[in-house]
Amino acid sequence: DVDGSVEAFRDALTIYRNVHGDEHPEVANTTNNLGIMLVEQGQTEEARRMFEDALAVRTRLLDPGHPDIAKSQVALADVLLDSDEFAESARLATEAGVAFGESLGADHWRTAVARSVEGAALTGLERFDEAEPKLLEANETLMSDDTVQESYVTDNLERLVDLYVAWNRPQDAAKYRKELANYR
Repeated sequence: DVDGSVEAFRDALTIYRNVHGDEHPEVANTTNNLGIMLVEQGQTEEARRMFEDALAVRTRLLDPGHPDIAKSQVALADVLLDSDEFAESARLATEAGVAFGESLGADHWRTAVARSVEGAALTGLERFDEAEPKLLEANETLMSDDTVQESYVTDNLERLVDLYVAWNRPQDAAKYRKELANYR
């Protein structure tokens, strides 16, 4: 129940802030997780504020390139796609991809998700030749990992379709539409 989860995260956030203050890793983690639940509910504006807050706290508390900073960056970058803020989304996703690549490896699913968001942002910027390898690399990694959440795979397949539609390559778009239909 997403509604119950949102309320549970709000309650936890209140408790953590009362106990630890605003500048604490648990406050940042809970804020980020609340943002994820808000996205699930379609409340992207509030989710954006949560991701921005979590990113700010994590940036102050953690070393540059820390995976938790990257988690907030990629979550915020993904939300920024919805408001057509493609340049900032691309910047954040690129930074997250570098951090995940260095800490988790180039073939880790989190690195692939960051590449996927970056590819979507580059598509929005009409930088199709840069977007394509990001999305294809992400697809290869995500499709080969049985532990990956299905939504990450389907999001990337949808982004490949969007890329090829925007790039006026209908045969490639059809290929990934078919793959998406088969995957679901």
